[in-house]
Amino acid sequence: MMRIEMGGMMRPSGTDRSTEGAGKAGARSTTVKTGRSKGGAKRRSDHPLRDQPAIPLRAHAYDSVKQRIIDLTYRPGASLNEAQISADLGIGRTPVHMAIMRLAQEGLIEIIPRRGLIVAPLTIRDIQSLFEARLVNEPAAARLAASRASEEERASLTAGIAEGQALGRNGAREALMAIDQNFHAAVAQATHNSILEQLLRGLHDRARRLYYISWNFDSGLEVDTMAEHRDVVDAIIRRRPDDAEAAMRNHIESSARVFGGLQDTVGDLLRTIR
Repeated sequence: MMRIEMGGMMRPSGTDRSTEGAGKAGARSTTVKTGRSKGGAKRRSDHPLRDQPAIPLRAHAYDSVKQRIIDLTYRPGASLNEAQISADLGIGRTPVHMAIMRLAQEGLIEIIPRRGLIVAPLTIRDIQSLFEARLVNEPAAARLAASRASEEERASLTAGIAEGQALGRNGAREALMAIDQNFHAAVAQATHNSILEQLLRGLHDRARRLYYISWNFDSGLEVDTMAEHRDVVDAIIRRRPDDAEAAMRNHIESSARVFGGLQDTVGDLLRTIR
């Protein structure tokens, strides 16, 4: 079962140091700011990121490492180490370490004794489990959204559908994926259930990694997805919980059928990216 961090962020004890070797002048928060030393002289930073005001390095490290896992820059099953990630991102190891611990809790990184860190592998069984989990939770979320969505949230969902239709089939896949991500996030937010919203965020992060893999073949998934999103949103706008639940279930089952029908091809792709 997916572990969920309470409050959405790990809160370490003690001081958060943004870079190594900072000593007593180290950062005392999750941000890095230029400022003045005890003697009043303005401190000079040795990295471009530190010249910008109030940069949340913990969030930057978390978002960057997660995105590299999702877009397959860090491939399933690949070995990782904090020093290399720190060099890749151009930041110190403390925020990288915190990001790794959080991503391990979310199931995207595995910590293996005597071996170190690896990107969580992805198998056909993992894909099946992902769709099973989505089928349990997302139709229920759509039902809640149809009952609870505010006028502003309904307007946001409608605007997202219009944006997807404007892109059409020939839209850039990165843009279509962003629309898909925003759609599911908006439905989750409209449930007004923070625990369910956080759980769904983790499921969608895992699903996005799968969709990057699917780009290796033309499944036609993007076209079906936009139409299915419209059905879900129409039901939410009309405040029809039964219809919203059914439409979301159809959406998830449709995606599962696409990947099920391409199981051998996906299996081959998974083997080639390890």
